[in-house]
Amino acid sequence: MKKLLLLLIIPLLFACNSNKEKNSFVGIWTEKVSYSGNAMDMNNTYTLFSNGSYSIDTTIDDTDLKSLITGTWEEKNGQICFTEEGGFCSCVDYLWISKNQWEYTDESGESSFLTRQ
Repeated sequence: MKKLLLLLIIPLLFACNSNKEKNSFVGIWTEKVSYSGNAMDMNNTYTLFSNGSYSIDTTIDDTDLKSLITGTWEEKNGQICFTEEGGFCSCVDYLWISKNQWEYTDESGESSFLTRQ
């Protein structure tokens, strides 16, 4: 009976390990966005996973006002496209500058630098 139980447990261990590899961590990037018109600053933290999921944690003006956006991401034609769970999709052009830094240009044409933590 113990051998049978062991034979059932071993494949489950490998299945759990393979699931972890499918959803491995890709990276965390942070950016600070300043809007001069209304003097508002936002700090965004992007967390990307290899299974295509992501989250953006936003803090506004160094206050306790926070938001969390989740959805999926993919690379297409030199862009990273984010699709929120509500269906909104946006794509940004990106350029890897170094191993730990990349530049992206949003739809308005403004560039930001994101540094991997």
